[in-house]
Amino acid sequence: MALFLFVALGCATEPVEPDVELGAAAETWRQFQDGEVVELHLGPQGGQHLAASARIDGLWQGERDDGTDDPRVGFRVTGEEGAVWSAALRAVRRPFVPCAAGGFELDGGATVFMVDGAEALDGRRAQLRVDVEDAFGATASDARWIEIRVVSDP
Repeated sequence: MALFLFVALGCATEPVEPDVELGAAAETWRQFQDGEVVELHLGPQGGQHLAASARIDGLWQGERDDGTDDPRVGFRVTGEEGAVWSAALRAVRRPFVPCAAGGFELDGGATVFMVDGAEALDGRRAQLRVDVEDAFGATASDARWIEIRVVSDP
């Protein structure tokens, strides 16, 4: 009887649709809005990057200590003309941690490395996109049009 009750209660739970939201890589979760200004950092050794994060719900967040079941996460920056400005085009496994705002947040955020010449995006719009695939093949994507502001790091 106890097993029947457990199974019956388990069936009452509605599945959550896979979802991901783009956000700022900050101490507390904050979702990016369309038109938001995002800093593109020019490093002293020639590297170029911007910071972003993601929050998931309805996707498996992973639980193994070795990270082999962590979701694959990929960020992409595309200019209005369609040129891809982000350097990493392959999604990688990244850990997610519980988020105070609900769901699970990308642990530590992400550094999105850019190709040489990305400083040409200064003051222009670009699309920032995140794609997430969990260990079971469920996927979700989110994209925002942002404005790039170039900042030179010391």
